Amino acid sequence: MDLSPTAREEILAEAVDWLLRFQDSARNCPDRQAFGNWLTRSPAHIEEYLAVSSVWVGLSVPSEAQFSTESLIAAAREAHPDNVVRLNTYHPSNDRQPRIVQVRGFGSGRWLGLAASVALGIGAWLGYAGWLHEPVFKTAIGEQRSVSLPDGSLVFLNTNSEVRTRWTKAERHIDLIKGEARFQVAKNAARPFLVVTSDATVRAVGTIFNVRAERSGTEVAVIEGRVKVSALTGGVAAKNGMHDSSFARGKSLPMAEPVPPSIELAAGQRAAVALNRIDPDAGPPMESVVAWTERRLVFRDEPLAGVIAEFNRYRVQPLAVDDAQLATLKISGVFDSSDPDSLIEYLKSFETVRVARPHDGSLHLSRSTLNPSPPK
Repeated sequence: MDLSPTAREEILAEAVDWLLRFQDSARNCPDRQAFGNWLTRSPAHIEEYLAVSSVWVGLSVPSEAQFSTESLIAAAREAHPDNVVRLNTYHPSNDRQPRIVQVRGFGSGRWLGLAASVALGIGAWLGYAGWLHEPVFKTAIGEQRSVSLPDGSLVFLNTNSEVRTRWTKAERHIDLIKGEARFQVAKNAARPFLVVTSDATVRAVGTIFNVRAERSGTEVAVIEGRVKVSALTGGVAAKNGMHDSSFARGKSLPMAEPVPPSIELAAGQRAAVALNRIDPDAGPPMESVVAWTERRLVFRDEPLAGVIAEFNRYRVQPLAVDDAQLATLKISGVFDSSDPDSLIEYLKSFETVRVARPHDGSLHLSRSTLNPSPPK
């Protein structure tokens, strides 16, 4: 039988409500079992949910005639081969049997088969409903967070960072707009995982690697597996929407022998990219790269100026060194990044370091003698 306009409007409102729940899943995890039960009540529920979530277009099902079990599942598998899952279908132990409704040419016999298997195609999109508009994830100064991607990959964002995600049939694309992120990539040889900054593209299939985008360039370190790092020219960077004139003003890397515009890095290797050049074995030490997700900042014989620059990434009110000689003081130690004043407490133990706090809330370091020395 046909549905009345009122019944169709009620189903449409329910579909919108479910879509909003999945888009807001970071704060309120939807009940997927309840969604599966709602979805399999009738073809109308499937049609309205596909319509409001733009999945009909995304699955490339061009006409009602092709809205069959086989075509929908095939389209879902083609679009997202690594995320097609089967939802639970009706069982007598469930709270109630789904309604059998004939809608837009669907016979009851055909619907029984469709209701049992169309969820396979819909399931691929459960995690994708909120990913259709290139979502952006950010962290504030001092904040860290992790993000689960639709393919099972994980992104760990460090302080003051921002990424934009784009999912296509050909690739998994992440724009690291600023800051630092570690990527734990789910394996899928058919769909490479790309991280793009203003300077470089990092290509991986299944691995764990770290990317840091600074004004002076991009730093890449591989923790597990292998990645391919390619330098971007200004034209390519602009085409990717990642160009920023601030990068052009950043300092260049020290002069070195010419290197290829791309390089492969294995576990334990790192490189820095700037001004269309790749410098192997450059960037933060691996122990520092590994430590930040544990909120540890590791320094070994590092000039105070570099230590302060790292701490300032986690501080709303920055530290400043007012003495050039003091800036060269070498620091070694492990600090807690969640305690941005831990460095200040450490430096106060130096008899020759003076800490001043002006009214603007900033902190300034200066020397009280010519030969600073660490405490015994």
